[in-house]
Amino acid sequence: VFVLTALQSTNALYINKQLDDGQTTNAGDSFQRFAENMYKLEIIQNKIFGLKHPSAKQMIVPGNGTTHHVRRPEELPYLFQGDMILTDQQMAAVIEYAEEQLEELQRKSEDSIIPKQRTMTADLSLRWKKFPIKFILQSGVDANAILAGIRLWEENTCLTFKQVTTTANQGSMLRFIKGNGCYSYIGRISNGPQDISIGYGCTMAGIVAHEIGHALGLYHEQARYDRDSHVRVLTQNIQSGYASQFSKQPQNSIVTYGIKYDYGSVMHYPPDGFSANRRDTLETLDPNYQSTIGQRIGPSFSDVKKVNFAYCNGTCSHRLQCQYGGYTDPKDCSRCRCTEGLGGTLCGEPLRTSKNCGTLSLTATSSFKTLSQSGTGSCNFMITAPLNGKIAVQVDSLSFPKQKPCGSTFLEIRYMSDISTTGARFCGTKAKKIVSGTNKVIILYRGSHSTSFSIRYRYGTAALLNAAETSAIRTNITETSIEPQTQPPAVVTEQSTEPEKQPPTVVIEPSTEPETQPPTVVIEPSTEPQTKPPT
Repeated sequence: VFVLTALQSTNALYINKQLDDGQTTNAGDSFQRFAENMYKLEIIQNKIFGLKHPSAKQMIVPGNGTTHHVRRPEELPYLFQGDMILTDQQMAAVIEYAEEQLEELQRKSEDSIIPKQRTMTADLSLRWKKFPIKFILQSGVDANAILAGIRLWEENTCLTFKQVTTTANQGSMLRFIKGNGCYSYIGRISNGPQDISIGYGCTMAGIVAHEIGHALGLYHEQARYDRDSHVRVLTQNIQSGYASQFSKQPQNSIVTYGIKYDYGSVMHYPPDGFSANRRDTLETLDPNYQSTIGQRIGPSFSDVKKVNFAYCNGTCSHRLQCQYGGYTDPKDCSRCRCTEGLGGTLCGEPLRTSKNCGTLSLTATSSFKTLSQSGTGSCNFMITAPLNGKIAVQVDSLSFPKQKPCGSTFLEIRYMSDISTTGARFCGTKAKKIVSGTNKVIILYRGSHSTSFSIRYRYGTAALLNAAETSAIRTNITETSIEPQTQPPAVVTEQSTEPEKQPPTVVIEPSTEPETQPPTVVIEPSTEPQTKPPT
């Protein structure tokens, strides 16, 4: 824990300058608007959560002389969701959506669950137009951390970045500064430099990648309009005055490209974000995923996929029939880019690593089989059951350092209907019992010299596996919910060739491609010449 005094005079002037953003010559007016809007959003969000809203004096706002305790540098109390600076238009859209949510709750009618058509005053995910994206490092920043964070995006997307030494006549660009914590704008917000702060406590490559993700147009994952189908906000544990940090984005302000909610996104809040008592403020509806949310190792497969779909879908003229959520790799059009743990030209097989992991493609039978691993290295396994079968996975033993969220060592089990998104990660010693949503399960082992696991698996029908009371697998076992409350498992035997469903307000061109292919993104006209990103 470190103590942060809210916006002392120097910081207040700096944030005022950020909020001004060239829209007015009076920085004080910009700050005043932002503070008033944050207070308004706080009142609305408290009503949505059924909480007593704080007075203006209780609000954590710059200039009130309050000293407050901040656990993470990306949880700045005076910024939206802790690390984002919003333009007037973006803030207005957030407040409008919060007001609509409150109206729906107050009506309590059937009509209240039907999303309203909203008119947005601006594109909330402004795309970058010219590549490479130029950036400059101001004095005092950790250059190694910033360059490492940039590489995480360059190595996995078609995007490129170029370091420059001046902001003069450069057009749109990123300026990395050592500010008070970690924060960024959402999308490209001007034709000049825009700041990303990588301050004290922010110098991890994954945190840098998180802030760059905002600048590329990514919002926080738990702010998705469909987040209530995946996580529960524990309002009793949120610090007073921070309810607004748990607001949701309107459906037509973000584009998901049909990619499902990802617990392992680098853009997801940690489980105890903005906590008043060190207890969790977010709880996954499937408790197996509680140690998955909040990782800051690097962008997940789904994070990268969204950025590639937004910026790179014109790179390859021919699209491959990739499996299991894979898609044509914009960095190598002859191959598919596969989710972690899968490989091959079309992502149809477990990825073999340098570790001697034994057989990687496993077949479940009606009798239990055992799979175990230990020691340093990575192993990827795919378990397959007969058509229409489900797979029961019994974790008998785990030996990993206990972390929240799991760090670089863990056992990951992907058992939902979409095995391309991050699975449930386990680190510690608590055992679990799991029944899959399809006839496929992916097992990832990320180990060190002192880690190990042992599981047993078999197949059966869903009813049989869920009802089974086999004494041999109940010793010291904690049974848990195994599916999100709003997403019953679908029986999937082969990779679907149906196109993914798009959010209804997203404008795309008709496509007949399989679900793993990106739709054509329609971007607001720009006065700048567009330069196609290099492959």
